[in-house]
Amino acid sequence: MDTYTIHDLMNDSSIKIPEHQRPEMWTSRRQQTLAETIMAKRPMPNLTIRETGDANKKTRWLEDGQQRYISMKKFIENNLSFNSSNNVNHPLNGKYYKDFTDAERLQFLMYKIFVLKYENASYDDTIAIFDTFQNGVSLSPGQRFHARLETPLVKYARDRLLTPGTHFYQRISEIWGVHKATDDTKTKKLLVNAMAIAGGIVHGAEFITTSYDILGPKLHVEFNAEEADAVLEKVISIYEAVDSIYNITPADKKKQWDAGKITGYILYSLIQYPEREEELVERWTEYLVNVRDGSDTIKILHHNMPASRNWNSSRWSIGYKNIFEVRPELTATEKAEESEDEE
Repeated sequence: MDTYTIHDLMNDSSIKIPEHQRPEMWTSRRQQTLAETIMAKRPMPNLTIRETGDANKKTRWLEDGQQRYISMKKFIENNLSFNSSNNVNHPLNGKYYKDFTDAERLQFLMYKIFVLKYENASYDDTIAIFDTFQNGVSLSPGQRFHARLETPLVKYARDRLLTPGTHFYQRISEIWGVHKATDDTKTKKLLVNAMAIAGGIVHGAEFITTSYDILGPKLHVEFNAEEADAVLEKVISIYEAVDSIYNITPADKKKQWDAGKITGYILYSLIQYPEREEELVERWTEYLVNVRDGSDTIKILHHNMPASRNWNSSRWSIGYKNIFEVRPELTATEKAEESEDEE
């Protein structure tokens, strides 16, 4: 355990933010509260740093305290003003760091923070420690997947579905619109959807899911990428066939990116009934064309779904049966709801 000043932290070029960390999440108000804490000389929790490299050149990875580090940096770079949450008449309210007196800037820079350092941690150790630090903090499934970028399944999902220049990316962009990992949201919504598709392709219908609890134990499992690609190729080819018959706008294609909309059902059928592949491709193509031209309805696919919105094999099975086995009759209410959805 060492003691750093803010000046030490801001001038240490060896400090890096690891890729598995969350992006900037704090609101401006919370960041301003931190500045108030510093100027009031109140304590804050320690930062945690993982050191790699040797004595001559170390890299210090900020494993806990990133939001505080970002907030301090923003304040010093004059991208955040001081604003007391406790005192509307505080003399520093509305001022930026550049507006502080020399004494006030020195007070900010000399604020002391405890820093816990550790080294010789494996990748799995690092992620386990990261999870421990997040205990009590609500992380989205996407953020948890993002924390495991080095695992085979997450790598596959990002490489095949979210990374420009890869084998499938251009074709996927044409059928589902442009989705890049670099454009993802703070909660990593694009990664979540990519993981649902990749999970089903690699591990079976029960893993067409956004649940980290279900997919998590499978992240480290090795698999045959060529076999997975063959399944993904079939899904893509169905959408390409539909586009060749009845194309739609890029905005409408983006709506079909959500695996829960259509793709989960297609993937389920290809996984469960590989011997019927030719028929499935033909029937799904026909159905999607009819949905696009208005002669069929998407509500049929989702008819009789349970109230729970969980993505699981039971959900996909119901949708498959609605299309391929017993076509349900929609109620007047469902027809009205679909009309509103389309509008």
